Amino acid sequence: MECVLRSTSRCLSFHSHITRLAVTQPKNRQLSTKSQGYEPISMAYTSFQQTGPEKISKEPPVIIMHGLMGSKTNWKSLGKAINAKTGRHVYTVDARNHGDSPHTSQFCYPLLAKDILFFLEEHSISKAVLMGHSMGGRAVMSVALMQDPSIRQFLLTNLNNTEEGYKWRLNIEAIANNFNPFISTFPILDEYERYEGETAFIGGELSDYLRREDEEAIQELFPHSSFHYIERAGHWVHADKPNEFLKLFFSLLD
Repeated sequence: MECVLRSTSRCLSFHSHITRLAVTQPKNRQLSTKSQGYEPISMAYTSFQQTGPEKISKEPPVIIMHGLMGSKTNWKSLGKAINAKTGRHVYTVDARNHGDSPHTSQFCYPLLAKDILFFLEEHSISKAVLMGHSMGGRAVMSVALMQDPSIRQFLLTNLNNTEEGYKWRLNIEAIANNFNPFISTFPILDEYERYEGETAFIGGELSDYLRREDEEAIQELFPHSSFHYIERAGHWVHADKPNEFLKLFFSLLD
């Protein structure tokens, strides 16, 4: 699943059962305390940008966050394609405890959302298109529900060779310690509000992460939602059907 939202228009996402869990499990409100007093991290990223001034778009950049156990390299090909087609500056980022980003003991969606907001501040980005897959989709949904005014739109891949040998780029310990309940379910937080922008959720027809029976629950938090299903695609819809995914993405970006 992936998610896209616009503060002034519409949004997309790829993980419906997450929102359903958030709606039906208010006990997860305790997660709001996990983000208090935390220091944001500077996320590692790869940037794709046109060199010819006539090809550079003045539209907001696209920022893409991968799923759990992934990295920014998962989106290298699609990041290039989006930049080539639209002329927009594209950033693919590594979430904390993933890829080349710093490792920390804390790991939950409020922190991932605030890391994204810190990234925008670091790069002086006042408006952006945020796109995330799976865990990344939940993170950008969290940004939307925080009602940050700078966000215009959201569109809801690990070994490192060192002198000591091959090591995980992932912070496996932090991910394991925080998986339940901070990552396995989507939290309901006191600071979250309903996202009133137009929202679109995209899922693979063969995936059980975005299910038609979850649509009503999703609309509790995203009342102006639309849902799109790509045929013969699973959870990794952007990898299973990249051409169909990009075609849909571009139509929603216009």
